[in-house]
Amino acid sequence: HRSAAVGNRPGLAQLDTGRNRTRRNVGTLQTAVASPDLGVTTAITIEEARQQCRLYGETSHDADLLRLIDVVSAQFEQHTGIVLMDTTYVLTLDGFTDRDIDLQVYPVSAINSIVYDNEVNAATTMSASDYYASLGGMTPYVRAVNYYWPTTYANKPGSVRITMQAGYASPDAVPANIKQALLIQLYDMWNNPGDQITGTIVASSGAYNAIADKYRRRA
Repeated sequence: HRSAAVGNRPGLAQLDTGRNRTRRNVGTLQTAVASPDLGVTTAITIEEARQQCRLYGETSHDADLLRLIDVVSAQFEQHTGIVLMDTTYVLTLDGFTDRDIDLQVYPVSAINSIVYDNEVNAATTMSASDYYASLGGMTPYVRAVNYYWPTTYANKPGSVRITMQAGYASPDAVPANIKQALLIQLYDMWNNPGDQITGTIVASSGAYNAIADKYRRRA
């Protein structure tokens, strides 16, 4: 997980009107489900993996293929900052920032809630009318209306929690070239098991890198 600690500012935090989204308070981003089941709702199907590896109709290797699907999916997400399949994420911050809050992943389909610990340390849910959510592109963010965020409990770590839905709704919604990149990497891993080191690959093919770089998030 990505994490950083930044002290909380007293009083109301005013945003930079120049849309400067350089992050100071990076926070901690994690999924709401700690350990998703292996191979459940993946960007590529087990049937596609079998065909890519020339295992037509053969099911005896499905467990290995499911593991590789998860490995190449995680690698692509780490490389690009994209979320492949619909997942609930929680971004935890040490207070509100003095600028737009970068949600750190994409695509984001919805902000479920923004909860903060107020001046008396009571968890408070912000009204959706109190912030703007710009969810398009590779760098979705939220911005307080009138550029002011509420005051949070002084110096408390994790005093802001933003819960969001990120990822594509179904495997069919995943762009075809992303699926192709995953299949390329899966095929390379299947045929070169010696190149695997604890779930990563020593070198990726040029075709894979060309696709992955296109989707790499640059915040």
